[in-house]
Amino acid sequence: MPDPVREGADASHLLKLVNLADDNTFRLLLTWLSFALVPNKPYPILAVSGPTGAAKSSFAELVRATIDPSEVPLFRTPRREDLPALAKNNPVLCFDNPSTIRAHLADDLCRLATGGGLGGRKFYANEGEATFNVRRPVLLTAMNYVATRGDLADRTIVVRLEKIREAARQTDAEVRKGFAQAHPQILAALLDMVAMGLRRSQDVRKERRRLPRMADFALWGFAVAPAIGWSAEDFDRAYRSNRRETFEAAIEDDPIAPHILSLLERQKERSWQGTTEQLWMRIKEIAGEAAHALNFPQSSVALGRALRPIEPALASRGVIMQRDRVEVGSLVSLRVTA
Repeated sequence: MPDPVREGADASHLLKLVNLADDNTFRLLLTWLSFALVPNKPYPILAVSGPTGAAKSSFAELVRATIDPSEVPLFRTPRREDLPALAKNNPVLCFDNPSTIRAHLADDLCRLATGGGLGGRKFYANEGEATFNVRRPVLLTAMNYVATRGDLADRTIVVRLEKIREAARQTDAEVRKGFAQAHPQILAALLDMVAMGLRRSQDVRKERRRLPRMADFALWGFAVAPAIGWSAEDFDRAYRSNRRETFEAAIEDDPIAPHILSLLERQKERSWQGTTEQLWMRIKEIAGEAAHALNFPQSSVALGRALRPIEPALASRGVIMQRDRVEVGSLVSLRVTA
């Protein structure tokens, strides 16, 4: 890390080096970067998506280098047993271009975001276990949205990049030189944000604002908003809009969420109640040929497991889900409140 330089401190230097035209998203990025400098917090995951030619990997590398320079800035999708070692040895984790995020990895990333133990074998030749309780800032890059499991989407900030126009494209050497020159001023501006956040956090907490799932990050956003020319209301609108976008992507990508919404739209009272078996039969009927897809639950038990991850995304559409145990299995109640 370079020594921060207060003279000319300005985080907007970073905007000149990355492919990001949306000011609100850039300010959310600065909020995330400043929060990532504060240790042991529940950090939102930063999910960077865009088409080929959008410089997603370069974007992620610059973002990580701003607060955690590394000779190996980007990792491939990790095996589950390797994640504890990566988390232990890297203050910031950046996974480049995972084609998909399976359920077990999504669960582990959620633990990294909000806190929880990660476990793995000490050596492949024995049964010993190495556990590590950690919170780490995480970046993901992919062509499409990857944080589409509802529980992972609930902890994610989405950054959508567009393909760079040929006239605006810079060489790798030009970007690296520009970053090296601006890094001390960018870092100084982020540290000023951290100082403001630490100074204002208690006062903001007393305001008793409505807080989303990542409440600590939201409080931090309110506290540092003046440092980037925002009001607390500006941050609140931008963050909630970003979360809605993430949830919409999660619903669109999920094999059952669209069919549950369709089921409720067909109900006169916009509510439904029945067993997991009955729900499985109904959404199979609604899904039609889509019910034969590999990712569609092939039993009521599989459906029961698939319901929990999509609950936050459905809640973003005003759908309240309640599940209770009964003698014949699980009773599911669905109700639209808005």
